[in-house]
Amino acid sequence: MITENIEKILDLKVKLLNFLSTDLLENEIRKAHTIFTLEGQISDLVGVNGFNDWIIHDYLFENKYNLIDIYKANHSIDEDLYNVFNNSKISYFVVVKTASGFILKDIFDKSDYSILNDELLDETGIIFARIYKNGNQYYYVDEMTVFHGGYKDHLIKGIMGKFNESKDLIGYLNIDEFIDRNSFLLYAFANIVDELVNAADEVENYDIYEAVYIIENRSSVDKVLKGSEGIRIIAADEGIYQLIDDGVVLGEIIDLKSKLEFDFITAEALERGKVIIEILFENTLIHLTDQVVVVEDLL
Repeated sequence: MITENIEKILDLKVKLLNFLSTDLLENEIRKAHTIFTLEGQISDLVGVNGFNDWIIHDYLFENKYNLIDIYKANHSIDEDLYNVFNNSKISYFVVVKTASGFILKDIFDKSDYSILNDELLDETGIIFARIYKNGNQYYYVDEMTVFHGGYKDHLIKGIMGKFNESKDLIGYLNIDEFIDRNSFLLYAFANIVDELVNAADEVENYDIYEAVYIIENRSSVDKVLKGSEGIRIIAADEGIYQLIDDGVVLGEIIDLKSKLEFDFITAEALERGKVIIEILFENTLIHLTDQVVVVEDLL
């Protein structure tokens, strides 16, 4: 059933893209492209595919109509398929494992979405995806983009900052309404994160944001490391763990016997991590220092 639904969505997307290529909509496409690239140059990650996805789902032609409505006026389309397509949701999610499967939790409004085709969901990162409704559950059609969990705060601060600016000027009621009207910003921030990742890959040295704590109570620290939902064991014998925040990997923990080192890829992740550390470890650790470590220095 899900495979059939996915094929219908993919087929409709092809029809809409073909319809979009007619001369009738040429001027509107130029306007849409200007809006889409307003936040800067778009990388390969979200480039043509991202623009196509956005314009066929979310862009309002003449500030009134979605593309599918213009298409429907001249072509036959199944009403159920129309409604599913027209009510898709795009956002950033974290993956939460439940007894019955996996759900995607929106990082902005915290809503949960039970996913039918959950085979490829990544439990460690931030998922950027568009999902479609099927009864009380959802499914995704296109390949999802996965970012390291350390970028979660960066994304939340970025989008919520834009929301607060627009809320004062325009008067949006909630974050869902804002994202629905300005979903191009989601692609823009995906582009920003992608550039940060690529920059780190292309240079030999980049920064790790590190918090160092002295272990005051060894037995209590061991209990937290081996029995807390906020910790994931990677290699206990080697003292390697991961710090988990709301289902995603926020940073890495190195157990050095007398102290713990917490490594993060962004300054925002470091600040969020320190809050979680205080909650998890309470009075078992003493904060020693924060430092920025250049990866080249470790080689």
